Parts: sequence; structure tokens; C-alpha cells
Amino acid sequence: MRLILCSVIVAASLVVGYRLSSKLGRRKKLLSDFITMLDEADSRIRYTSESLASVFNNSFTGYSFSCEKPFFEQWTGMLEEYKGIMKDDDIDILKSFGKELGSSDIEAQQKHIALYKKMLSERFDSAREDYENKSRLYFLLPFCAGLALAVFLI
Repeated sequence: MRLILCSVIVAASLVVGYRLSSKLGRRKKLLSDFITMLDEADSRIRYTSESLASVFNNSFTGYSFSCEKPFFEQWTGMLEEYKGIMKDDDIDILKSFGKELGSSDIEAQQKHIALYKKMLSERFDSAREDYENKSRLYFLLPFCAGLALAVFLI
């Protein structure tokens, strides 16, 4: 009975460690995807006369923007889906981006996109560093704690 309990504890700690570690990787991937999306949006704004909803449709998010609702309202709704993965600062930067986008001419919007792309690139570098430095720790720490608890129970 104790052996089964110990096995369950070790397995659960492995799952917790894996989920914590993979969260760092998902944040890094999301920031990279948002940077790519901004590049695509910059090109579409520059060369087409589409609405913001059309510019951001068909992005990696899979979110369908509508022309009937205000863009910022939809943008913040889409960002809510990433609250558990991304840091609050990341979400705040992206919300600020969406709030100010579309309120000026094309040249100013391109400068706006370039500014936020730079800010997100810095956040991406930080996320990559976190992933490289902390992902093993996030994986091994719960596993070692579970293993120690299992040994203590035996």
C-alpha cells in the first residue's frame, strides 16, 4: 500500500514539475508569436486598407475579430485567454498596444507597432533566459520534493 502511495506521489510531482516547466516554454512561444503577428500586421497596414479586425484575423491566436465591436474590447478579451501563461506585465504591454492602435494615420501606426515590437522582443529575451535558466529547476524541484516525501513515507 505504501509503495503505491509513494508511486502516486512521485508521479504527481513529475506532472507538477512538467507543467511548471512547460509554462515557461509556452510563454516564450507566445511572445514569439505575438512579435510575428506584429510584423504581419505592420505589412498589412502598410500595403492594404483593411480594418484592424481584418488585419488581426487569421493570426496564430485563432481569435476571430469582428468589425461590429470595438477593436480594443475584442483585443482585451482575446488577451484574457493568456493570463495563466503570460506574466501580467506582458498582458499589460499588449493591452496598451491594442488601446492605442488605430487612433492615428498609417505612419504613426507603423511607429507604434515598431515600438511595441521592440518592447515585446525585450520581454521575449527575458522569457528565453527564464526558460533556459529555470525550466530544469521547475521540473526537478517538485520531483525531488515528491521523491523525498516518498522516501520519508517508506
